[in-house]
Amino acid sequence: MKITFLGTSHGITEPDRFTSSTLLTVGDKNYLIDAGAPIMKLLQVYGVKFNTLSDIFITHSHADHYLGLVEFVNQMESFKQFEGVSVKIHGPELFPYDEMRAFLFGDGSLMSHKLGGNRHETNDTSSRISFERYAEGEIFNDGTLKITAYKTRHFADSHSLLIEAEGKRILFTGDLRHDLLDFPYAALDTAADLIVMEGAHAKLSTEPILNILKPLNTKRMIVNHIYPGFNGDEQMKVTISALTESYPVTAAYDGYSIEI
Repeated sequence: MKITFLGTSHGITEPDRFTSSTLLTVGDKNYLIDAGAPIMKLLQVYGVKFNTLSDIFITHSHADHYLGLVEFVNQMESFKQFEGVSVKIHGPELFPYDEMRAFLFGDGSLMSHKLGGNRHETNDTSSRISFERYAEGEIFNDGTLKITAYKTRHFADSHSLLIEAEGKRILFTGDLRHDLLDFPYAALDTAADLIVMEGAHAKLSTEPILNILKPLNTKRMIVNHIYPGFNGDEQMKVTISALTESYPVTAAYDGYSIEI
């Protein structure tokens, strides 16, 4: 499995970081965890063919985790060159999918947006994008990738996602409380090969947070979704040093990629 961090910023786009999106490649399939803007551009920059993108999973309904879908859904549904593409979006309880489609396509009629203007008329009469709402528990298993969602308390519908594929276990924490009291320990009953830890809300280098992180049952940690005011370069040096006896820690950046 290959993990490519497309966007690693916190709630706003930084000069060197886009908002949250991470690409998982398993065999010949691609999946997205979160879809901050501008995923249409980023998928092309990293050579992802749209007909290999299977599913998109949104961890919670804050715009920095899904705003790229506005452009993505509009272009996928509207232009002839995307015929044959089929992508399912998995969103939590409050995800505004119907409102997004109404904003894009007016009266909400499935195919009305494909007519007129600079849109290409097409014989494709079905929607290329489908949507499914999820709650806590196992939310996905296509035989290649299995995902289990764990509710957190960052937002009313926020979740951590445990990814299982090719015998590996990767925990994406999603956004958590500033004190990490909602950390999904249940996902680590069996050791994780990797934790992708959010770095936007908790000051990871502080003693109370380090005391939570040190005993975590994982082989490795990558810090993502980074707010430089809390977890900038100097703070990350402290965090990496403090955790070195527990497991290696790396700070992600846009374009960072690992095989696991």
